[in-house]
Amino acid sequence: MGKFILLLTNGISLERHQSIFDHSVANVNGGNINLMSFVAPAAPPSPQINHPFENLSVFQGLNVFLDPGHGGSERGARGFAQINTMPGLLFPPIGAMQIRFFDEKDIALSIAGHVNDTLQSFGINVAQSRYGDYNVGLDLRRDMANDFEADVFVSIHLNSSNIFNRGTKVLHHPNNPFFEESRELAQTVNDAVVAMTGLRDLGIELGEQVVTGRYTQMPAIITETGYMGGDIRFLINSDNQRLIGESIALGILTYLYNNAPRPTIQSIPVPHNEVSPVDTNSPWSPIESMW
Repeated sequence: MGKFILLLTNGISLERHQSIFDHSVANVNGGNINLMSFVAPAAPPSPQINHPFENLSVFQGLNVFLDPGHGGSERGARGFAQINTMPGLLFPPIGAMQIRFFDEKDIALSIAGHVNDTLQSFGINVAQSRYGDYNVGLDLRRDMANDFEADVFVSIHLNSSNIFNRGTKVLHHPNNPFFEESRELAQTVNDAVVAMTGLRDLGIELGEQVVTGRYTQMPAIITETGYMGGDIRFLINSDNQRLIGESIALGILTYLYNNAPRPTIQSIPVPHNEVSPVDTNSPWSPIESMW
């Protein structure tokens, strides 16, 4: 994989090289959904990707909630592609080429894993709505994010199965209490994904999804990183899933970095013995010099 230069609209450049992230899946004990079981311990800051952030300490103590879309009986959009089942052969037989179907829920979960790994490498606390192939109610996904006291909520989806459509976009809710912040987060993530993946830029949109609405107590977005129709060949590639995940993560990191509290600079009073004396030769009196 080559080197990418990511130039965001806020002026930050991100230089990216190939990197490897191992994704592990956590089990849910007894099938019960327990928020604390979803909170993976944050790793010490040791980013495995090049980044422009000068002070990684700003990420410490921040919480990000990831929501891989669908799951279980809700497979989401479904795409299909012709796959060579004997890739080692120079001239595979006709029977080696098979049509296979792919579900949005599986690709979304894989992408979320790479987002999670990247964010944790910067010391961010991450929780997910699901780590396996089971469904979680929309209200519960939102409540889990609120209980986690997340700083941002990112729901990860793919777009429809229309074979004539291609591109990536990000949605945010018009009634989210953090509307302006959500819009900024959406734009930053969209810029990162477009720059790093080369997917067609469909911009950001308003969308009234439950998980990002008025009861979600933090900036919230939904990513739609490609169509399960026109972009299916790109989406089913595991390296591209990693690339999408890392680009989403870098967009999140850029937003958090730009909005992190900065230490205030307190004014230092000048000692009386260091106050400059009034220049008696000046034609201006002290009062006149104020105007």
